[in-house]
Amino acid sequence: MTILATFILSPNESKVYTIGYTDWLGATEVIDLVIATPSDPALDVDAQISADDKEVAITVGPGGVDGDEIDVVIVITTDAPQIKEDCIVFQIEDVCS
Repeated sequence: MTILATFILSPNESKVYTIGYTDWLGATEVIDLVIATPSDPALDVDAQISADDKEVAITVGPGGVDGDEIDVVIVITTDAPQIKEDCIVFQIEDVCS
């Protein structure tokens, strides 16, 4: 598993992150399935495959509690079939408190 990035997110924020897999996929290979799972279900997470089937959009938030560190594990399955697992780490900080 690869940790792609670490981000700071307020408990009230919602943000979309796009992950490109073009360099990892074979020339004609496409993503068939994506599942994104947070280590804490208090953080809302949704995952969608792009129209060209080469990227994934992850919508994260709102949720979590100030001081939490929440991993979101993203698993894609391709038509090859290959399976790739990545992770994004979110540090939850209530910056206005």
